[in-house]
Amino acid sequence: GQPVRVHVSGVDLLDGTPVLDLKPYLAYADSVPEATTGWLRDEPIPRYEVRVQEGLALPQELEELLRQTLSLDPRPVAQRKRWPVGTLDAEQELFAFRVAGHDVRWVIRGTTLVVCGVERYGDGATTANADPDNSLVEAVQQ
Repeated sequence: GQPVRVHVSGVDLLDGTPVLDLKPYLAYADSVPEATTGWLRDEPIPRYEVRVQEGLALPQELEELLRQTLSLDPRPVAQRKRWPVGTLDAEQELFAFRVAGHDVRWVIRGTTLVVCGVERYGDGATTANADPDNSLVEAVQQ
């Protein structure tokens, strides 16, 4: 295809100044209903069921944050393409991310994302861990 050109006017820039981090308009998130998404596909973002592994006791606020975050599958696009939710390949992986001062470990089981461990970042203290002997981690890594 042809390269996309964006013409910018009405801003305080010198000619030739690069404009970085252009974001598409997202009709479901912004407030102009008649606008279009341009080059971005206008498809809803999939949401997934999230479960906290049995035996994992989390503060209510943290659990709600993890449920909201994981329901949107926060992995980078490359990981989502390599290990799509609902595939056997995805079930062989252990994923992790850091949020609100916690390191979070989670796995995919079918179309459900399952939190299996949470530790406070930096001090090594375990907030909650449903896999204390790392058997889940070892099973995924084999």
